[in-house]
Amino acid sequence: MRLILALFLVGGLNSACSSGPNPAGAAAGRPATPPTAAPAPAAAPTTYQQLQGKWQSTDDARSVIELKDHLYIDYYGGKRLATATFVLDQACPGTTGAGHPSDNGPYLVEPKEGMCWEIIDVTDTGLSLSYTARGNTLNYRRLK
Repeated sequence: MRLILALFLVGGLNSACSSGPNPAGAAAGRPATPPTAAPAPAAAPTTYQQLQGKWQSTDDARSVIELKDHLYIDYYGGKRLATATFVLDQACPGTTGAGHPSDNGPYLVEPKEGMCWEIIDVTDTGLSLSYTARGNTLNYRRLK
């Protein structure tokens, strides 16, 4: 009977000591290391951020626009033609929804000039704008 009791106690102690995996750092009385959290995904750039830079027309290589901060700078043949302030808005001036600028607005607007382009697409390498007064699409490639 003592032998059965001894085996029972040894078996119980053995299973108690090996009841699960040994977490990292739990040996020698140290607390287990908590799992590390995955880094948060980077926020996607805003439309405003994506627009920043120099863009060359795919139709006329002499035509370049630069969007720098909130300035729209127009170049032709390497000469600066005009500079205007721009905002991104929810709609073109004089239409329903206008007057609500945001960094992700779908329209590029020069408020003083009353000019408006719908942002069709903007990527790291390309930009497509539809000039709303005429409805024509202007395509650009990013200059380095």
